[in-house]
Amino acid sequence: MTETVIRIAARGDGVTDYGSHVPFAAPGDILQEDGALRHGPHHQVPPCRHFPECGGCQLQHVDDQAYLQYLVSRVETALAQHGLATDIREPHLSAPNSRRRASLRTLMTGQGAVIGFNAEKSNRIVDMRECHILRPELFALAAPLRKLLGGLLQPGLRLRCR
Repeated sequence: MTETVIRIAARGDGVTDYGSHVPFAAPGDILQEDGALRHGPHHQVPPCRHFPECGGCQLQHVDDQAYLQYLVSRVETALAQHGLATDIREPHLSAPNSRRRASLRTLMTGQGAVIGFNAEKSNRIVDMRECHILRPELFALAAPLRKLLGGLLQPGLRLRCR
């Protein structure tokens, strides 16, 4: 028996018509009997090489239409928990490379400074070598900052950069 992914759950898993939760699935994907996932019309190739390891972006594998539906569903569910309902405007999606702030992590290792986001559900830092959400001029600071911190910090020291 196959199952069709009908929505995205709160934590980003696809949910099938039978209630199965499928990591990295998009609405319209088909969960086959052998557990393989056949991609549907709302599944896209994530643009970042760090996906899904990096915890900075959770839903790069879904297209804008599916992402908009996910956002509206989150608001509807939150309102419903309080017995409320209303029309919800279409959310605004930020353009790629437009984020002006980020909370990055830094770790000094024996090979130098590592700068990036934490891996999902982990304190391990994914050393960011590309980023599709940060403004280019902000991301451009990562390499010089890596070099600067490499000469200043002791190995094992962790920092949080805002």
